[in-house]
Amino acid sequence: MTSPPQGSATFVRDDVPRGFWGVDEDGVTVFHAPGSAYGTGLFSCHKSKPVLPAKAPLVDNIASIPKVVIQECITLFFRWQHPFCTLVDRDALLQDCRHHPRTPIPRLSALLHVVCALGALMSDDHNVRELADPFAASAEDAATNNSFWCPHIATSQTLLLCSVFAAGKGKVSKAWMYSGMALRMTQDLGVHESSSPLLPEEHAQSALLVNLELRRRMSLTFTISDKFFSLFFGRAPMNEDHSFVSEQTVDQHRKNSFDDDRDQSRVSTLLLTKQAELGNIIKDIQLQVHCKRKLHLLSEYCLQALYNKLNARLWSWYDSLPGDMRWSRWSSNLEEVEPSLANLHMIYHTARISLNRSLISADVHGTSSEYSKLVFDAFEACNGSVETIVGIFRRFNAQHTLKNAPLSFVHGAVTASEASLAMAACSRKGRHTQLSIQDTCLSAIDTALADMAHAWEMANNARHGLREVLSRWGVSFDTDEHSTAASSPQGTTTTNSPNFFYLQNTDTTSNVVTTAYYMQPGLSKPNDIWGAPPLDLELLAQTDIDAGLTTMFHNPDDSDSNFWNSVMGSDNGTPSSTSPSSSSSGSRASAYVYRT
Repeated sequence: MTSPPQGSATFVRDDVPRGFWGVDEDGVTVFHAPGSAYGTGLFSCHKSKPVLPAKAPLVDNIASIPKVVIQECITLFFRWQHPFCTLVDRDALLQDCRHHPRTPIPRLSALLHVVCALGALMSDDHNVRELADPFAASAEDAATNNSFWCPHIATSQTLLLCSVFAAGKGKVSKAWMYSGMALRMTQDLGVHESSSPLLPEEHAQSALLVNLELRRRMSLTFTISDKFFSLFFGRAPMNEDHSFVSEQTVDQHRKNSFDDDRDQSRVSTLLLTKQAELGNIIKDIQLQVHCKRKLHLLSEYCLQALYNKLNARLWSWYDSLPGDMRWSRWSSNLEEVEPSLANLHMIYHTARISLNRSLISADVHGTSSEYSKLVFDAFEACNGSVETIVGIFRRFNAQHTLKNAPLSFVHGAVTASEASLAMAACSRKGRHTQLSIQDTCLSAIDTALADMAHAWEMANNARHGLREVLSRWGVSFDTDEHSTAASSPQGTTTTNSPNFFYLQNTDTTSNVVTTAYYMQPGLSKPNDIWGAPPLDLELLAQTDIDAGLTTMFHNPDDSDSNFWNSVMGSDNGTPSSTSPSSSSSGSRASAYVYRT
């Protein structure tokens, strides 16, 4: 351990992972783990809604909903609900619907209805969105009352998708329980095993269990979902990494990383594999940082080695991505954004912030230069990821709409908000002059949350919480109508964006929340962070990390490789046209059903 400099104070560190007690939407007391999306200052200051009696569904019988609405909801689910849309085989689901038009089999009815529930959330038609809750209630009832104790692939898929729906509604306990049951059921079914079971052709699960490619994609998606919920709830993953990799190799150089499929909802198996690899790093972040109760007892040397190793693994993973899977922060908003790729990079930057954000609030007074360098690098990592997340929002909104954003975007917005507030509070320590925050990402995040609240109630709660925290700081948003307008097709960098919000002349020192802070490129680093000395590479000399340690905090978003060029280019070299949003079919279905 490096000794602190002479004459300095005793080494003090305040980066112990913490959680807090909260109340969920049903009024139940729950513990939000450190690193959780709900472990921020955004939801703690937002009071829980009172428990209200359930509203009567808009339709008396789910089975009476016209087929055109069902088809629209299914299309929207497979178009936008990443990464969970790869959990269900679309052809098998449609075949079951054709064979059982009124879905008399409970487990098939449950899966179909929860798919429609998540798809309805993505609709731009209010009448279709109103069907999401009845669809979800029907799915939960069918799964828990009829086929709950009988292991079946459709049941495990239903429970996991019900977990996604509940998480977006802010029902923390229900979402965690459903996801746990679904993931445990996959072990009983052997979904993650590479060998095929000996089943007769007429067996109900024969097609899904015998087809190795279908089972591989399901296994990867279950594994990715497990790590996503681990990051979302700040808790240890439910399962080990059981996803198997097919022996069939993928030539990353001869062909594009995306399948040449007319159906844009098709996600390549290679992309799923890279997501699963990222999930393994997320698992280690949860187990070694957020779930380690004695982290504060580690020496300064060991703590630095731990964070450096995990950051190096994140950068090594990004460096291993094929060129057409990388994200270029300098790309124009006019360039096509593949939703599955946007989701991949959103999860990556959310994990990167989740790892480093606890160091931002650390008290580094009297520490050694190495630990100060660690905090300095955490600022750089979080600030770069916050900017990239805002860039993803703008690109996605320009090409599609954030109203169709998946749940991972809401999680990314919440994590970016907390890190932004954290850096602001840390940079204000020891200052007596007023800070005028002009170049900030918080207004862009607030606007993104407002758009995502169209589908996810959690986004609306987070937006209220963000504004309450800023109100206590004396910060008010610009109420000009242009502050909430959709971003225009231009560069995605977040600097030079004036008129976001202004800091008023109020004393907010006593109102700083210890878990919520912010910094922007225009703001200087905290005065108590020393100059950055060269990184001691001997810390990880005996590890198996292959990445260059001198670049472990290098911002991968500065890569000159523009993978969108290969995505947009066709075989003859001409750009492919951007397909219209799938949600545009909502008006057609609504006109059929409601005669509008």
